Amino acid sequence: MGAKTAQRIIVDLQDKLGKSSDVKISAVVNNKVKDETLSALTMLGFNKNQAEKTVVKILKSNPEINVEQAIKEALKLL
Repeated sequence: MGAKTAQRIIVDLQDKLGKSSDVKISAVVNNKVKDETLSALTMLGFNKNQAEKTVVKILKSNPEINVEQAIKEALKLL
């Protein structure tokens, strides 16, 4: 399942689940963004530990960021 499909499913389910699940859904999306960004950076040859610290920093400052933007930000910082 791709990121766009997952996000579409999340949006569809948010109405059914209500506000209490917003935090859980956000955490799932953040984990997916983190994993995909980290994977891309390690494939580009960056150190996994350094890349992970950078990605976590980016996600803390901008939790709504998508994978493409996160990769661009990480490349600026690494």
